[in-house]
Amino acid sequence: VTGLPFPALVEQFVFRPAGMAASTFAALDTDPADLAVGYIRPRGAGGSWRSNIYSVPAAGLPDGGMITTANDLTRLADAIRNRSLLSPASTTAMLTVQGTDPTNPEEHYGYGMCLTVSDGRLVRFGHGGADPGVNASFRHYIDRSATLVVLANVDEDGADLAAADVADLIESCFGLNA
Repeated sequence: VTGLPFPALVEQFVFRPAGMAASTFAALDTDPADLAVGYIRPRGAGGSWRSNIYSVPAAGLPDGGMITTANDLTRLADAIRNRSLLSPASTTAMLTVQGTDPTNPEEHYGYGMCLTVSDGRLVRFGHGGADPGVNASFRHYIDRSATLVVLANVDEDGADLAAADVADLIESCFGLNA
């Protein structure tokens, strides 16, 4: 509809309005500033850690690849919470249950957000994901006006804590999930 390439669209309509100055969809071969190297765990005994340089697309796409910081993800959560990023109708749709996780009746999906509902009330919104060598989770707790961001430069593995698992642990320790 806009005629803009995806990275330019996100820059104009999300990053700038939300104040996300350190976020980009820059191509990895442009050597983006402050980019942490992602690492892939060894495959099997005696294997070695590898860089993710050949395991992710050269530039971010709508399904992932955004280069960002914890501070910028906090700015994104604030812009959503303050309803300053999208129209009121779009923000409401984003934060309204559109589907439910069949394995967890308290976990729901809005448009582009994971939602946690307790006693019929939205208590948390956020998003997360992983690619080879990277793992991320951000969660905003509405009643506490608090945002938790966990970024990791390793991929998921059942033997170690992934970003979402670390976020769950922090929630438990600080009573954020209550």
